[in-house]
Amino acid sequence: MHSHITSNMCIQQQQKALLTKSKNIHFQTLDGQSGSLSVSSTSTQEQIRLLLKKHIQVNYGHQEDSIRFKYIKQTQSYIVLYESVCSRFIRSCSIRKTKTEEDKQKVQYELKVFVNKNKIKELDLTDIYAHYHITRVDYGAFRCSSLTSITLPNSITSIGKDAFSDCYTLTSITLPNSITTIGKCAFEFCALTSIILPNTITTIENHSFHACKSLKHITLPNSITTIEKSAFEFCASLTSITFSKSLTMIGCHAFSTCVSLKHIHLPNTITTIGQCAFYGCDSLTSIILPNTMTTVENYSFLGCKSLRSITLPNSVTTIGESAFRFCESLTSVTFSNSLSVIECDAFSGCSSLKSIYLPKTMTKIGNNAFGDCLLLTAITIASPNATIGHRAFPPHCIVSQKQSAQSSTHIHKKQKCS
Repeated sequence: MHSHITSNMCIQQQQKALLTKSKNIHFQTLDGQSGSLSVSSTSTQEQIRLLLKKHIQVNYGHQEDSIRFKYIKQTQSYIVLYESVCSRFIRSCSIRKTKTEEDKQKVQYELKVFVNKNKIKELDLTDIYAHYHITRVDYGAFRCSSLTSITLPNSITSIGKDAFSDCYTLTSITLPNSITTIGKCAFEFCALTSIILPNTITTIENHSFHACKSLKHITLPNSITTIEKSAFEFCASLTSITFSKSLTMIGCHAFSTCVSLKHIHLPNTITTIGQCAFYGCDSLTSIILPNTMTTVENYSFLGCKSLRSITLPNSVTTIGESAFRFCESLTSVTFSNSLSVIECDAFSGCSSLKSIYLPKTMTKIGNNAFGDCLLLTAITIASPNATIGHRAFPPHCIVSQKQSAQSSTHIHKKQKCS
């Protein structure tokens, strides 16, 4: 019993000794946070500063370069002031109040310089934009090589041209539902791995996500009706796309050279797929085209080396120049019953294609339309009126074309198209 009491007394004495040999450093932050840290009474000023910086970094997530200290002589203690990115920028900015749009543009220019100079990685624009009453991210506002994530406030209605272009390390951005417009080249060359687009946007403008090489999947909200030129071109990691059910137009080069893209299922609302829209999509194995299309434009699927089969809906009347050229794995094509025109080089270099049947609606087969189709041996043309261009088929093919409504089918062996 005596030993237990003695032990407790020893512990109390040790605790008391520790308390007498330590002191509390109180701190407060400009964004309303406060706390304290117990340090040794023998710690030097430099040691205290390092301990405080570590404590604030770990427990409050503030960056080390934003932590400032103030020594209060009266109380012989430290006050630690954390100055937020917002406060630091407002203090340094030459613009005090924004009276014109030009003032707002200058604020955003100074903010870009500030972010680059201080190598800021994470940026929440909510307080800064509220302070300056900014509702638009201006042209080239954030060409910042250090940024990894950005949060935009709910006050933002539009993102201007080149706003985040060349943010090579930007992997994450939060877009509010207040945004109605994303400008041309807005996120070009960013490192985004994913992005959630608000359902208030109707158009993905030219080059908006061009060369976002880390982007893996994109879901287009049903508000989207148009994808413009080169919007997702060179998105090398993009494996899948969920298209808007309201989409009517895909612009030229929109998904060109998306070399990881494997499947495409286009909604029945689409009426136009632009030239080179899926050019060079090396991994694309299947496509489901909508029955609202009338034309497969020039070069639309040129160089889709993994594409195995294609079924053209009965709405399609024209296949453009080089539309499926160099689709080396293509073994079968089911043509539209309304097909009228196959332009030159449309299927040239489809070296796995063995046989084709062209409907009675055909009127024109262009020069070299099926040139260099090395395995193509049998061709049936149900139309007696189809004109056949120069070298439309390989010289070794057997081409069967109906001559007239009354006559029987006439067979040309090893036909050489003139």
